[in-house]
Amino acid sequence: MNSGEINGNHVIVSSPYYAKIRIDWQLAGQNVGGNYSTINWQAYVDFVGCDAQLNNGSVGSNVGTLWSNGGTVYNYQGNFSNHTVTLATGSFNIGADGNGNTTLNLSGSISVYGSGTSSTSGSWNLPQIQRYSNITGFSVSNLTDEGFLLSATCDLSASTINFSIDGGVTYSGGGSGNSASQQFHNLISGHTYTCYAHTVNANSGLNAYSGALTPTTALQNNFFRIRVP
Repeated sequence: MNSGEINGNHVIVSSPYYAKIRIDWQLAGQNVGGNYSTINWQAYVDFVGCDAQLNNGSVGSNVGTLWSNGGTVYNYQGNFSNHTVTLATGSFNIGADGNGNTTLNLSGSISVYGSGTSSTSGSWNLPQIQRYSNITGFSVSNLTDEGFLLSATCDLSASTINFSIDGGVTYSGGGSGNSASQQFHNLISGHTYTCYAHTVNANSGLNAYSGALTPTTALQNNFFRIRVP
């Protein structure tokens, strides 16, 4: 097995025996919501110095395989009868980790009748996929007649976690990281507030918003005492 050579055109090449296998790939796009990249690929075989073997009909059943990150992408079995053969072209999706990082591992092999096996591989770090700090928890507590506490958690570190109690018109307070809380004071007794949480991902700067919470402050109890002589 010969290790592949990686060049700026995203090509893997290996050439033992009489055959050279080449795999080209391109980043076709990224899906932020799905957290995956789409890869287009092309696999070729070039024959080197084996005209006689090809011309006299001695080429038997040859096999080509392409793998990506351990999974089989393509299998080919048949006779290669030209100097350059396109095994196949195609595309596949490859998922990123929670931070949007992806390592693409490609490998391929071709077993040529009478010439042996040619194998190659390569590894690349794909551009990071932009990620949201998704809000995984949003709650209200410490509810009184004049205030309450809002708390939020998120799955990825945020540069900003803040809160709104006026239906999302303005946001204030909060904190950063993966959780934050804010106490609101001097609110109207017996009033229902529409509250939201908002995060800004620390790496991508993308904004995420929670669903609404609608807490109602408690009614204020006023007692009047009459003093009887």
